[in-house]
Amino acid sequence: MKHLIFIIISCNFLFSTNKFIDGFYRYNTTLDTKLGKFSAGINDIKIKKLFINGDFRYEIVSQSQITNSFIKNFYSVKDSLYMMIHPDDFALLSITKIIQEKNKPKKTYQSFIDYNNMNINYTKLKDTLRTNHIITFDENSRLHNILGIMFSFSQHSDIQLNDVFSFLHYRKKKITPIDLKIVDFDEISVNGSLIECYILSPVNPQNKELKIWINKVFPYTPIQIEKKIKQGTLTMHLDSLIYEK
Repeated sequence: MKHLIFIIISCNFLFSTNKFIDGFYRYNTTLDTKLGKFSAGINDIKIKKLFINGDFRYEIVSQSQITNSFIKNFYSVKDSLYMMIHPDDFALLSITKIIQEKNKPKKTYQSFIDYNNMNINYTKLKDTLRTNHIITFDENSRLHNILGIMFSFSQHSDIQLNDVFSFLHYRKKKITPIDLKIVDFDEISVNGSLIECYILSPVNPQNKELKIWINKVFPYTPIQIEKKIKQGTLTMHLDSLIYEK
């Protein structure tokens, strides 16, 4: 396997010559709380296209950890996410999330989506306790999670201001519609280089939990992601990536 390794120094070089998303993405995270804004840690995301039982799938593995010793005092979490998504529309096929909090039992959440029978087999594991639920959804629905949404824009050949993208967001037994609209342009500094970005924000003013900056050049790489969590606002900022081929 050949590896193409890049340090982000040129927008055209990095984002125009590589029209695929398979690779290793590292995001630095910051946490904005009532106590102030802090550098929190890192989030590593690896995407790989696989051929399984005669079908192509994207495997996404995400691992995050808090490295700031101060934040660890009130928010010490290591979580890992393993998921399979469809390569055509980035719809969720399966997802396993493992959460390890300081001085707390490990929790595992698993969901397997069956589009033929229109249901989700959801399982939660905590210590020796296991709970299972079957969740149904409407015919022709396609479900996504945040990571799938982040990278789904690579399936579009032309994105413009005011475009709207509609998703059914799935997380822990809940399915929520979300419409993201390209509302503005911005320049984001990545390792000293300014990357021109589109800003996507929810259309519904009551749903401001997610904001995404994507590069204006195909494959519309997610440069920055901002989301609300119970501790404050968590921002993921692209630091580096390695494309695989």
